[in-house]
Amino acid sequence: MLKDYLLLHTENGNLIVHMTMKYLSELLPENLFMRVHRSYLVNQSHITIIGKSQIQLNDIEVPIGEHYKEMLLQKKSSL
Repeated sequence: MLKDYLLLHTENGNLIVHMTMKYLSELLPENLFMRVHRSYLVNQSHITIIGKSQIQLNDIEVPIGEHYKEMLLQKKSSL
């Protein structure tokens, strides 16, 4: 098991980094990135559709955790 390894999808390709999700979320600008699931941290500007249990990021579907859904809806409605 790869503990504390993250797969980052970027415009320039994919990277594997050794750090916790919590640490990465503290490094990234809070106004641009948010946690939407225990396994997913996303750039809010790439969200195209918010569904009941998932979001669409350009052409990728990502699940929304129940814990994060209300916060996501509040942030998106304030934009």
